[in-house]
Amino acid sequence: GVAFSPDSQQLASAGWGDSIRIWDLSTGKQNRRIRPGGMTFAVAFSPDGTKLASVGSNQVRLWDLDSNQELFSSDLQLERITGIAFAPDGLTFATGGAKEAVMLWDVETGDDLVHLHTTNGGQDVHPVAFSPSGALLASGDRTGTIRVWNLVTGTTAKLRANDARGIMSLAFLSERELLGSVNWYDRTKRTTESSISVYSLSDDGSTLLTSYVFDSPQVELQGAVPFGLSADRERLVTVHRDKLAVWDVPTRNVLRIIERPENSFGYRTHSVAISPDRKYVASEWGSHKVHIWDLETGDELFPQPNTHHGGLISIAVSPDERILATGDEVGYLH
Repeated sequence: GVAFSPDSQQLASAGWGDSIRIWDLSTGKQNRRIRPGGMTFAVAFSPDGTKLASVGSNQVRLWDLDSNQELFSSDLQLERITGIAFAPDGLTFATGGAKEAVMLWDVETGDDLVHLHTTNGGQDVHPVAFSPSGALLASGDRTGTIRVWNLVTGTTAKLRANDARGIMSLAFLSERELLGSVNWYDRTKRTTESSISVYSLSDDGSTLLTSYVFDSPQVELQGAVPFGLSADRERLVTVHRDKLAVWDVPTRNVLRIIERPENSFGYRTHSVAISPDRKYVASEWGSHKVHIWDLETGDELFPQPNTHHGGLISIAVSPDERILATGDEVGYLH
């Protein structure tokens, strides 16, 4: 998972290793490392940038970034928790995970305030997202079902994509418009295809009014398609097997294609994010690297050589300062 800080100065990244890393975007250098003690699937900064929440194989954690201290952790015994989002007021955050688990957490006390039942046959929940006011909370699961809870009135809406296999990403474009990435299996072509749709809801979020699909001949929507939405909701970045597509949300046009080598992306991509100042887009795809691009030019920033296939754990410089040796957690030495 990747997440930008609200001031666009830092990027947090996490993955299959035992570390959460905080990167300085002015230099591309790592300036902080947090060790949660297990795999981390997603991270999120609080709206004021002082805290970082993380979810992993079975734990929810909250960290104070000034001191690097853990504020609280909860062991849920759920095997995996993959979705996380802060409410706009920063007082609560939501998580989504295995066995229908959608939960609301109190930032100050660490209490789990509400358990929202999705009644989807025990299927995993992946993304969660708050509306701009914080009144609505949406979740997407492996059955292709999106649920929208009104946290004020308690009403629930259910949106179902036909033949869908899962909801990859969710975000609110406005208080009443929900953006979702849906993937499904095409039995005729025997391929997994995708759609990116906008769902227009009633005022209380309980009823689907209309929907439309983002579509362009420049982009082939196959496989799982994660996306990132800019803070001003003007730019959308979708991640594909060999490219990133930058969309203008108001016109639904593709502004730019950022090419990547074949198979750089795909199902291994878990997260993509746009910085709040709309200068950067970041993604990861299981390569033990974080990729950062300039959103306007498409140029990759701080490129890293593909030398290691595991977490770097050892480094040494020769006495004459001409040779650098590095070793990783899976036994490779360079």
